[in-house]
Amino acid sequence: MRKALPLSFGLLLSLFGATQVVAAEVDYDTTESTTLGHALYIADEEGDQLKAMATLLFAEENGELGKEPDLSRLYLADALKAQGLLQQAGEYYLRVGNNNTTKQRIRDTAWLHYAKMKHEQGDHKEAMKALQNIQKSLSDEQESDAAMIKAHALLAEGKINEAINTVPGNITHSSHWSLYQLYNLGSLLLGEHNNKYGAAVLLKLSEIDVNKYPDLAALKDQANLSLGYSLLKISKASKARTYLQQVRLNELMSNMALLGMGWSYAIEENYEKALVYWLELYKRPLLSTYSYESSLAIPYAFGEAHAFNQSINYYKAALNRFEGDSAAMNAAKAAISG
Repeated sequence: MRKALPLSFGLLLSLFGATQVVAAEVDYDTTESTTLGHALYIADEEGDQLKAMATLLFAEENGELGKEPDLSRLYLADALKAQGLLQQAGEYYLRVGNNNTTKQRIRDTAWLHYAKMKHEQGDHKEAMKALQNIQKSLSDEQESDAAMIKAHALLAEGKINEAINTVPGNITHSSHWSLYQLYNLGSLLLGEHNNKYGAAVLLKLSEIDVNKYPDLAALKDQANLSLGYSLLKISKASKARTYLQQVRLNELMSNMALLGMGWSYAIEENYEKALVYWLELYKRPLLSTYSYESSLAIPYAFGEAHAFNQSINYYKAALNRFEGDSAAMNAAKAAISG
């Protein structure tokens, strides 16, 4: 392996665990490289991504990548990025992107993936520089990714209107990655910049058809939660419930939705209704700050409803919960420190 890419085969074996197969934005399956084809077989058919990567790194070190070597390097760069080895991934992306003898499609994809990585690191200037190297061979989904990187970079510079104008009007061809970046952009616009376009973005995401796109259900939940809580902040309780009620009750974000539903009724001083949701949340394990908050919200609601004995009892129960968890945490720390 060249010195510019200081990652040895031995280091790979020591650092990498099982990892998911890298998502492809180029057609790896049509490669003419027998080495890459073999690595893809190992990853896809045997489910051993580590072995696939080791195969390619061993071939790289020995100059045996064969045909389309930069396609193999692009695959490796994505895998390195997925494992958090960002410096090594970046070096591979730049090597592929700067190789004028490589197919433009592969070079442009390398630049886009490098821009994504820099965007995720918060280095918006470097991400924009990478985008400037792309020569218009991207797919519709990749164009959507590039647009979202640019929009975030413009927003970071305070160019709100330019950022908004960069967002694609139609999200039909958006990748999952760009849809999550769209959610982040909407949240920033609404939360930090108090810009109503952020609400419009979140509303669009809250209308995703999860029957057609089940893998976007979590994104839809996030959008509904953000809309609901943004409305709670301005005391539009009834409108907030419209969105909070759409969050799935048996999924990860349901605790936050239950807490928000309770507060929506508390805003209206309907404490009996608020308690319905907070008591449901109270029954759940203390796995998040929302469960802890419900432990305090319940006695508050009982107090506001003039049920003072119940309020005192739940305050005592909350105190016992917190003290018990604190003791368990201290015991765990003592066990770890030896």
